[in-house]
Amino acid sequence: LEELGKIDYTINLGQSHIVQLFKTKIDPAAVPNVARGFYFYYLGVEAFSKRRFEKAGDYFRRVPPRSPYYGKSLFHLGVVSNLRGRRSRAINYFERVKANAPRGPKGSWLREQANLNIARVYYETKQYRSSLQFYGEIPRGSDNWLQALFEASWAFFLMQKHNNVLGTIHTLHSPFFDNRFFPESYILEAITFLRLCRFKEVKSSLGTFKRRYKPVFQDLRSMLGRFENRPKDFYSVVYRYKVGNLNKYRKAWAILDALSRTDIYKEARNTIRFSDNELARLSRYKGRWNSSGLGDELSSFLRKKKAAAVADAGRRLVNKATGFYAYLKELSDQTQLINTE
Repeated sequence: LEELGKIDYTINLGQSHIVQLFKTKIDPAAVPNVARGFYFYYLGVEAFSKRRFEKAGDYFRRVPPRSPYYGKSLFHLGVVSNLRGRRSRAINYFERVKANAPRGPKGSWLREQANLNIARVYYETKQYRSSLQFYGEIPRGSDNWLQALFEASWAFFLMQKHNNVLGTIHTLHSPFFDNRFFPESYILEAITFLRLCRFKEVKSSLGTFKRRYKPVFQDLRSMLGRFENRPKDFYSVVYRYKVGNLNKYRKAWAILDALSRTDIYKEARNTIRFSDNELARLSRYKGRWNSSGLGDELSSFLRKKKAAAVADAGRRLVNKATGFYAYLKELSDQTQLINTE
């Protein structure tokens, strides 16, 4: 466990792989101190993914402060607190995440996620000015920057700052971000124009939504019909889009782009890349390793590890895409209500 923790923190073994390891029953008291962060953090992540929040919180609280997993555990405790309605405690946890985040990319990622979630907590408690302050902390070069802009536009709307809403949405609709998935921005734009009694612009926004996302809806339905029970193949579709080797489902590329930016996809891709690197190294040392049979065992293990990562990520990406499908259907219904109004 101690060595696995060191490896995971360096290259990220991936949740799907680590969960398999934890199927073996282990007495928590027997876990050495230096491995407790790794062990309890991933038990917490697994409980969290099953929505067993109280149990997840218990595990995250057992991660020692000196562990490299401490910051991520604090972050999850913040999320759990917010889900259970303890807003002040959630903000406190996120602030502690920022204070304990290490230097380098991993620390930057933690600080960014903490700021984004503090903004969301303030938004939920109707403290819109405070939420805008923390949305503004998300750097322009981040994958989350457009998401922060979109969420901030709702804060502006609820503050009745309609010009700010329209200005922010104008950025989201820039041709430069044509493949990014923000269908709700057209609904917000339409509602904002409705509040300003600019009825032609309301119809224009709703018309643009329909023209842009009806074909997306149709291609997404086609993809789900084909890959709903074939998660490995669906992962392959997302991968081929990401590397620029996909010619199908062009109308749904905005969906595939959104899926390729998820932690689900990135984690699986890292697991596969690192496994391929290890397999390449093994092939260079064939004579030395194969005489004992260890080379064959390691190769088999790495191939199974890749397969597990693809299957798990594919399943979760299908679920995510199914959620996008329901989301588009709900937004389509909203356009009818706005037209009625």
